[in-house]
Amino acid sequence: RMASRRIAREADAPAYDHGCQLLSEEADLTPATPWTHRLATIAGTTTTDITRRTRPVPVPRMNAPAAALLEGIDCTYATRVTRIDAHADSITLHQDENHLGDFDALVITAPAPQSAELLDGAAPTIAARARACTYDPNWTLMLERPSDDPLPFDAAHITNHPVAWLCHDNAKPARTTSPGPERWIAQFAPDFSRSTIDESPDDIPETLLAHPR
Repeated sequence: RMASRRIAREADAPAYDHGCQLLSEEADLTPATPWTHRLATIAGTTTTDITRRTRPVPVPRMNAPAAALLEGIDCTYATRVTRIDAHADSITLHQDENHLGDFDALVITAPAPQSAELLDGAAPTIAARARACTYDPNWTLMLERPSDDPLPFDAAHITNHPVAWLCHDNAKPARTTSPGPERWIAQFAPDFSRSTIDESPDDIPETLLAHPR
């Protein structure tokens, strides 16, 4: 998961797929179910096309394939690695002065700045590549709307607008669809997200509503 900032939600708040929404058509991960949905193309506020697409969706949540891959594997959580030492035939992980273990291989998925810092001594070439990476910020809005006023699409690519992607979250397989309101994800365009990155999350909806429509 990329580094993120979130508004705290109540414990009983509904779950949203607020990061990755779908898998690529070529993805071969389980457990996943094909989702046939209506995909709209929208320019500004004008819908120019709606087509039916089918893409795999992990079930019951987006993290299901990762959980399946970890079955039978001894995992250690909530442990910070502060140093990596590379040897001729092994890799050693440390937490400050504590020796965490020796391993044959290392896969690191931390954000690039943290990865670069960890890899400086053990793999300087890879560290330099990580340090050269740049990220675009991405505001994501989780919202509800009345289920008795359905939209003509389930997902949408949008141009010329602060919102770049919409997805009907609880229309996807194994997500609760009734009773209750529709749940939607709105992911914002990089330019809008970058220009408002220092704003309070509470102010983003108002900023969006003030955008010319």
